[in-house]
Amino acid sequence: MSIIELTRADSDKCFEVSTGDTIIVRLKENPTTGFCWNVEKGSEDIISLMSSDFALNSSSGVGGGGQRVLVFEAKKSGSGRLRIKHWREWEGDESVKDHFNIAIAVRN
Repeated sequence: MSIIELTRADSDKCFEVSTGDTIIVRLKENPTTGFCWNVEKGSEDIISLMSSDFALNSSSGVGGGGQRVLVFEAKKSGSGRLRIKHWREWEGDESVKDHFNIAIAVRN
């Protein structure tokens, strides 16, 4: 089992992983602005979200930015898309400011 780490620079790319692999996505975020990264529905049967945590940058004070760290597990063989949107949830889809989007193929 492997660990694959992705950042914003990996958006719009294709990845092949094996079942049981862990995919970690790190995206810049400042939740005090109201904008947060959130996984869109789609390929949950192939790749499932295990955790989503915010890590404050060590140089940031209260209200500062950091990283959203999303950890996924490749569950079963198949192909799909992983889409994560940067938005204000209470404002709905009109507030989407950015997307992280990858194509993913999970092999046995």
